[in-house]
Amino acid sequence: MRALILVLATVLAFPAIAHDTDPNTVEGQRVTMFKKSGAGIKAVFEQHLPAGDLDAIGAYAAEMAEWGARMTDLFPAGSTSIGAKASIWENWEDFEAKADQFSEAASELAVAAASGDLAATQGAAKSLGGACKACHDSYRIKH
Repeated sequence: MRALILVLATVLAFPAIAHDTDPNTVEGQRVTMFKKSGAGIKAVFEQHLPAGDLDAIGAYAAEMAEWGARMTDLFPAGSTSIGAKASIWENWEDFEAKADQFSEAASELAVAAASGDLAATQGAAKSLGGACKACHDSYRIKH
């Protein structure tokens, strides 16, 4: 009975282990940044905007602008990823354009947050969310 439980536990745990990535690899670095990006945009809409915390939004946006500027560096030709469609490398120019749009939208969010204008910040946050969605619709495999 113990052997059966051990086998079942191993089999059930394997998918979770298989999706973990080494943070020292290119794939691990990009997975880490995408998770950070997703958690951050969620926090912007669910916590920071309702609280009017423009400083937190500005800090997140500045980091995401930098991430967007180097995002394509973490997708070298021939690499793979659990969540990335192969069409990234087939449509590289479009992927680069979407990464640039993300970076620009994040920069605009940082500027809006720094201005102290909550309405402008809300609009810029929606634009950043739209940039995320545009890339996800084309290039993300959702698990």
